[in-house]
Amino acid sequence: MTSKEKLPTYAQIAKRAKVSTKTVCNVFRYPDLVRSKTGERVLKALQDLGVKHPDEMKIRLRAPRSGKPRSILFFESGIPAGALSAPVFARILHAAETRAHERGWQFALRHKKRNESLTEALKNFQGEGIILFGNATLSEDLRAVLPGISAVRLLAPPPTGADCDNVDYDRIEVCTLAARHLASKNCQSVAYFGAEDLREKQFLRIARELGLEAKSATAPEFFIQDGNYQVVNTKAVLEAFERLGRPLPQGIFVQSDQIANALYSVLSKSGISPQRDVEIVSCNAEEVFLAPLDPRPATIDIHSTEIGRRGVDTLLSRIDCPGAAHSSILIQPNLRLGG
Repeated sequence: MTSKEKLPTYAQIAKRAKVSTKTVCNVFRYPDLVRSKTGERVLKALQDLGVKHPDEMKIRLRAPRSGKPRSILFFESGIPAGALSAPVFARILHAAETRAHERGWQFALRHKKRNESLTEALKNFQGEGIILFGNATLSEDLRAVLPGISAVRLLAPPPTGADCDNVDYDRIEVCTLAARHLASKNCQSVAYFGAEDLREKQFLRIARELGLEAKSATAPEFFIQDGNYQVVNTKAVLEAFERLGRPLPQGIFVQSDQIANALYSVLSKSGISPQRDVEIVSCNAEEVFLAPLDPRPATIDIHSTEIGRRGVDTLLSRIDCPGAAHSSILIQPNLRLGG
């Protein structure tokens, strides 16, 4: 078979191989993302459909769409401008940019200001895909401004993350790791320390299922803007610390390493020794905030670099296979023990 018109469609190959069209696309464009057995099944289906040489499909896919450089956009919406100064977010951005360049794509970054319309924020953008970072922009609103644009969302739990392809970390597993770690340290009473969000609710639920006494110590506005940087609001940390009550819980799950860094200071001033008087586990594996802490707390690594890389891979796959069903990718976190 040599005629381009006679080559089977992705949908025909996917049906024959009993896989998704996105998987078929990855077999030809990004084979490193596909398990070897799956790739073999797709190639077998291709042969069954009369294509004896898989390179015929690859040649068609490698044909350039135009002479212009191809580009994608990392679009922040609904997130404070200084949030990307946090190491966990900066790693996502850097990994996404690096991955795009590895794939031969140009990469741009834009931040939507609070009072800026979506049309204004995306003015003059002529790329082929957008990574949505933040929950403020729905894909249907995005496509009203840029019809036919491909999109993937990062770090958005359902239902917000269900309107397009989504790459996130397993939030329930984060809470499970934290609760089980504290239980393994013989903590009978535990607390969540941070903002009121899904992580708080899941941690309390899982801790109680493990038979632990669990409560929250929350406060509004844990982070504030200091120029181009996001810093911890010391007042909020003090408010939440007072809500822990006395006696202190035996174990505390802190929302992030940055907040844990501030909490250590408050504990020290109160004559409380972390990891001796109270067991601490935090989240994000941000070395800049963990390094000064002695003893270091355990932390949960959400693998932010992998989130950035998979975000780009998912977006490029969507560009190549616009009709494929939406996918939701969950990166599995792991616990890093402290010192």
